[in-house]
Amino acid sequence: MRFTAIFLALWWSAATANAQVDADRAIRNYRDVASGHRQLGQLTPFERQEVAEVDRILRTRKIDKRTPKERCIQDEISRSDGETTYLERRVIELKCSGY
Repeated sequence: MRFTAIFLALWWSAATANAQVDADRAIRNYRDVASGHRQLGQLTPFERQEVAEVDRILRTRKIDKRTPKERCIQDEISRSDGETTYLERRVIELKCSGY
């Protein structure tokens, strides 16, 4: 969630130079609306826009379902141009076994 907050803060600071945007507030409002603690009608138009943007970003973000070990192995194979020998593969698996 920290990455999302940083991303939102940077994106909004560039996209809305005149508007005062608070990424923490936007995420908090998004969570409140999603959990039913607040209704969209209780938010200001600007806050509704922030919540909609948080929702859009979260829906379009790709979720990597691989385990850390699988990511490590794939990263190492990618560094070697995708072609590995049996011995290289075993070394990679050993290197990534700590995950």
